[in-house]
Amino acid sequence: MVALELQPELLAYLAAGEVVAAEAEALAEQAALDISKSLNIIEEVIVTTLVPNGDSNTRGGSVSASFGARIAAARGWSVANLAIDGGMLPDTADAVMALVIQPDTKSYVAHGVNHARLSGGDGGKLAWFKKLLMAQIAHMGIVHADKMFASNPGVFVSTAQPWEAGPYGYSKSTNCGGARIIGDMEIRNERLYVCMTASDTWAGSKMGIFVDDVLVYESSPCAAGNLATSHFNRQYAPYLECIPLPGMSGIHTVKVQLWAATGPSSYVNFCWAASPASGPEVFVGNVPYMTAAGYAAYGGNNAIVDSYSAAIAEVVTLLAAGGLDVKLRNHNGAVTLADLQADGLHYLDSGHDKIAALSAVPAPAPSPAPPSGYTFSVATVYERSDGKYFVGTAPTSKELATVPA
Repeated sequence: MVALELQPELLAYLAAGEVVAAEAEALAEQAALDISKSLNIIEEVIVTTLVPNGDSNTRGGSVSASFGARIAAARGWSVANLAIDGGMLPDTADAVMALVIQPDTKSYVAHGVNHARLSGGDGGKLAWFKKLLMAQIAHMGIVHADKMFASNPGVFVSTAQPWEAGPYGYSKSTNCGGARIIGDMEIRNERLYVCMTASDTWAGSKMGIFVDDVLVYESSPCAAGNLATSHFNRQYAPYLECIPLPGMSGIHTVKVQLWAATGPSSYVNFCWAASPASGPEVFVGNVPYMTAAGYAAYGGNNAIVDSYSAAIAEVVTLLAAGGLDVKLRNHNGAVTLADLQADGLHYLDSGHDKIAALSAVPAPAPSPAPPSGYTFSVATVYERSDGKYFVGTAPTSKELATVPA
């Protein structure tokens, strides 16, 4: 056997290499630990938020926890409740329209009780309730990146007929005839949503919406008194027009233009336009009945409640048909009169529990269909004393496997 002698310099080099390798291994382990910690931090920070929006029943101030808080607790979400005691859609609009909706945002819209009880059965108020409700559901059900705002890059806003800053921080208002906003956007699901603001005081304002210079919608002014609320007396609110565009898809030019103004109060306000393929989840509750004492104290009746619940179902169906992830929650079917407080209007804890149960557990995914040409049946597996397994019925059993010794 011949001994191999290494030069001192080479020995030092190899020793240094071992040190470098050991250091590299230690650094790699530390980097893996840092990445793991970072992922844990990200997992802790990125928590789905449920955003309830409605009135005092949605806020749940007189019970241990609102139905929104109970849903969030059951599903591991945080909650940011925007509901207002006595609130109606115009009252919550500022907070809702300020939301920057992300794909993981969850929302719960439960308006209608105060609209119904104060409407006196007026058909005009019901018609505008649907438009206002659609706007808030759509704003919460369409991600921010899918909306065309006047401030988006590439969107043209006329300057000869100026637009002023409007409500919600991003909308644009004008009373100049011929003023227009033009932008290119992708049309999906053959429909276009345009969100605008209506006001009881903007009498006579009318606006046209064009796609590729073809008029597809002409707005009508809001009749005075349809938007005034009991809480803040807010006389403006966003509303939505859902415009069908059969056979249309791909990139198209959308133009919003005010007709000739009829006076200084002839304002039009543009919020956003969108044509999404899908969107984040939005739950929408209908209107529960009150007791006789509740109607006597607060107004309304079962027939008016039914008309508002039907309108809510109509809105949900329309938006869901366009690809939005909007789900109706039947509050009226879940809550009984026994679940109401002595005032005959507000939910007891049992009422909040029943409503939360409608959404506390996500619906199971449907089972996949079996492959074509295959049939499935239940079989029994048998073990023999020699360690082999069989499936079927002896003596025609089929050997599956052999257990290792």
